[in-house]
Amino acid sequence: MGYNKRISELRGASELQGGELFATVQSSETKYTTLNNIKSYMTGSIGGIGGSGHGWARYDDSQYTKVSPLIVTSSQQLVLPNNANNTINSYMNSSVEFYDSTSKKIQMENDGDVYSMVIVFEAKAPNANQTHMDLTLSSTGITPYDRVSKSLVFAKGNDLWENYYESFHFYADSDFVTNGNQWKLTAAGGTVNIANVIYFIQRTFNAG
Repeated sequence: MGYNKRISELRGASELQGGELFATVQSSETKYTTLNNIKSYMTGSIGGIGGSGHGWARYDDSQYTKVSPLIVTSSQQLVLPNNANNTINSYMNSSVEFYDSTSKKIQMENDGDVYSMVIVFEAKAPNANQTHMDLTLSSTGITPYDRVSKSLVFAKGNDLWENYYESFHFYADSDFVTNGNQWKLTAAGGTVNIANVIYFIQRTFNAG
């Protein structure tokens, strides 16, 4: 009658649709579940897989524009401001907001999480050939997050707005989770004008 066939003797399944049945044992009772239920469990309960493991958010500053830029004087270091007036955070899959506009801190959910971050802004300098910027992630603990840094130059010339699209990758330690970190910008050699800052943050691995 074909009820005692080996698995290798069964007909191969066609493309799975989601409603297929699978045997499972709960409290010593054999029950069934569906492929969709298994998929939902995998993507919703296990960190690092599917929707719960990954997520992204975007934060746009509206305070400093080309008409009214942030002015950073030579040798001055300040926290790169972003008031997050325009925010997309519907796809974070996180209990912690990736960025706090009040403290101006990047925030991580779990020790061991990995994040990718893009910082977009426009800048210009009156003395472009003598001026550069240092963009650096701050450190509050022993992990040297200040090494997540980049020096940026002005290629177009004096007082010409330039577009910057800078990508960074970093992980979260326990100090980062507890205290957060800030992005700091230093002007070197001359005054710098900053406008239209955007933060795009994506969690690429969820250790939770």
